[in-house]
Amino acid sequence: MSVSRKCFLCFILILWNNFSYAEVISYPNCERSESLKTPIQLYLSEKVLATRTKDAVHQILNKWVNYSNVVLRNSCVPIERYLSKVEFLDDIDETWFQSLSAAKVLLTLSLGYEPPELNNRSIPSFVGVVFDSYKASFGGSNCGLSSDSGNFFFAALDCADFVMEHEIGHLSGAHHDHESILSSHSTLNAFEQTTYPRIKSFAYGWRCGNYGTVMSFAPQKIPAYSSPELFVGDLACGDQRLGDNARVMRTYALKHMRKFD
Repeated sequence: MSVSRKCFLCFILILWNNFSYAEVISYPNCERSESLKTPIQLYLSEKVLATRTKDAVHQILNKWVNYSNVVLRNSCVPIERYLSKVEFLDDIDETWFQSLSAAKVLLTLSLGYEPPELNNRSIPSFVGVVFDSYKASFGGSNCGLSSDSGNFFFAALDCADFVMEHEIGHLSGAHHDHESILSSHSTLNAFEQTTYPRIKSFAYGWRCGNYGTVMSFAPQKIPAYSSPELFVGDLACGDQRLGDNARVMRTYALKHMRKFD
């Protein structure tokens, strides 16, 4: 057999192996329904424009929103996110990335009013301060942070597209995967005692092999919330009792949609 023939067969074998071991992600089947439209207000420092154009910044922010909506659709969550405001302020400084509570006060002072976290129909309106780089965060390692109360969060432009939805997920009652929680708490119960109101036992992200849902910390991210109906190959990426953030998010959406009645 010629060398070229052998190389051709090797190439076919490599392709076959890649297809054979590729993981197939199966998302839940969803019933179409009315969606809750949640506005997002984002505030950035004018200093960002020294290294990025406004168009480049808007492209990043729109990618975040698009990613959020893909996650929500894949999870059968009747929510649609949209940008209601993007504003560049001279007062915002990278040092704000050190403290959520201080940044919220400083943002209010800069604007001359407190940015609304509910719109005129009492629908959640999420407020984010967006920084140029995660390197300005406390410890220089946080891509995003979310407040313990209200709808306020941080995110950095040089981080992955999932970060904004991850932080808004926290604000809506969704939490990390078990492994991540247990890296800083002795037990899940110990963690749950730190939350108020106490979280549901199923309000956790999930890891399935090398993959993980949007609230998890895994090598490869699935654009979805944990659910027992989400699969990577034969592995469920959620559990009805222990990991169903999709249910958390649906419950959140339905609670606010009742305000339309």
